[in-house]
Amino acid sequence: MEKNKKIGIVFYKFASKNFSSGGEKVNFLIIQALFELGYKIDLFCDFSDATEHEYIENFYVGNGKQEIFNKNKENYEFTLSNGLFAITDYSYVHENSRGYRTQVVRSKFENFFAKILNYSRYKKMLNEIESEKKQREHIKKFLVPSVFLKKDLTEIVGIPKEKIFIIPPPISFPENFVKKQNDIFTFGLVARGFDVKGGWLFICGLLNLKFRNIKFKVKIICSNKRKNLEFICKIMGLSNRIEFIDFQEDINEFYQNIDCLVMPSKRESFGMVAAEAALRKIPIIVSSRCGIKDYIEDGENGFIFNFEFTPIRNLVKKMVYVTQNQDKLEAITNNAYEGISKLDYEFFKKNLKMVIEKN
Repeated sequence: MEKNKKIGIVFYKFASKNFSSGGEKVNFLIIQALFELGYKIDLFCDFSDATEHEYIENFYVGNGKQEIFNKNKENYEFTLSNGLFAITDYSYVHENSRGYRTQVVRSKFENFFAKILNYSRYKKMLNEIESEKKQREHIKKFLVPSVFLKKDLTEIVGIPKEKIFIIPPPISFPENFVKKQNDIFTFGLVARGFDVKGGWLFICGLLNLKFRNIKFKVKIICSNKRKNLEFICKIMGLSNRIEFIDFQEDINEFYQNIDCLVMPSKRESFGMVAAEAALRKIPIIVSSRCGIKDYIEDGENGFIFNFEFTPIRNLVKKMVYVTQNQDKLEAITNNAYEGISKLDYEFFKKNLKMVIEKN
């Protein structure tokens, strides 16, 4: 490859450290990979924790960035964004489409009241759906982390499948990780958005386990604005079993203290947290709406529950199984490690290079 080609990248947010989501981490690794592949990078973003970086030649943050980007657009080898709304050559899409979130995730009941109670916001949502569909004509290639998200973009947004390339995000390998032994089987949940991450579904599942007299503990990482959640758990008689934890820089301590990671998300384009747990040989239970299911064979290297029909019942079955068949979990977690460990940074960079250089 010819070195030092110039490219323009448009991100809503660029974090150089302390990533608050898997998407932010992938954004950073995209820039790192392109830099290592010999590209000079101009970055345009609304928010950032930095104003310069070793991987970035020119850094434009906030007001005026769009005008500068438009002025220089024709001078770039190619342009790349991280969503469906910026007009660029390539788009790495982290999130499900607005159409999927509205038509699949939200119930008819929710949409009805959204239309009645806040019509202007509902109208804006419909406009965003139409805008997504128009983007398919302008972007040359879409990069997605999973088959699940590719299916969304083809069926809901209408993007031709030949324009969509699957590049799973790179998983970070833990250093000096030592799993602690718990006296009581402990589930873990990471829920930045409690409802979307399936938090209430999870709580209902825990209540079901309680009624079955199954011993368990729970650690939940979620927002510090959780008074209502804690109150509801107290009413359900679950407060003595659940420990709520604030988001932390070093998530290793969380993984060290859980025996099973649950990802009951309503939508999850990939599921970095589940992949990280698998690399630490922790059993994982994920919903059928999680992209990481591409790499899971139910019962062989992890567990998948069907979200589309009786999701609580299906989740509970998996949770009961892992608590009552702990002797089988070691083989399952070893299998998971073997599969997930292939999704490293070099594999990611190789795939990114291949897609960009493919005509």
